[in-house]
Order: sequence, then structure tokens, then C-alpha cells
Amino acid sequence: MWIITKDLISDCVPDGTSRVGVHSADYDAERFAVLPTLPVRVLDDDGEVYYEGRATRERILDSYEDRAFDFLDWAMADAGCTELQYKEGRGSWETL
Repeated sequence: MWIITKDLISDCVPDGTSRVGVHSADYDAERFAVLPTLPVRVLDDDGEVYYEGRATRERILDSYEDRAFDFLDWAMADAGCTELQYKEGRGSWETL
């Protein structure tokens, strides 16, 4: 599961609609609240961050059939993003 918590481009799109709160199809707020999550973000080809969010650790690190890329797939279709990064603890951003 994943959810967008920060939209860094809404002021750049024609309609200005924020994507904060957009989430995966399997999102369940109650389950999400108790599962371990990681910060995630998606970027464009130039390394500009478009959206930040949270994703379940399982989805990012232990997923099957490329489910880890669901967020990137959505962001690619929505805004042309090409890279998904996550962070564990105080570590640096890692590209998935």
C-alpha cells in the first residue's frame, strides 16, 4: 500500500489539483496505520522530486510481481515520473 503525503508539482499543473491523499487501490487506512512503512518519493528524468509519500515496507522491499513499482507506474502515467526512491531509518535515499 502507498499514499501520497506531499505534492511538489500541483502549482505547476494547469488545474492546480493536489494529489495529496491519492493512494494505491488496496489502501486500507486502518491496516496502513499499524503496518511498518517507509518514506518514498518519485522523481523525473532530471532528478526533480514530484511526489513524496509513505509505502508499506512489505510493498517496497518484499513485494512480488513488481508490485513495488505500483506507485511509480501511477506517477509515470500522471506526471511522467521515471524513478522511485525509498529511505530506511536515517539512511540515504535508495533507488528501487
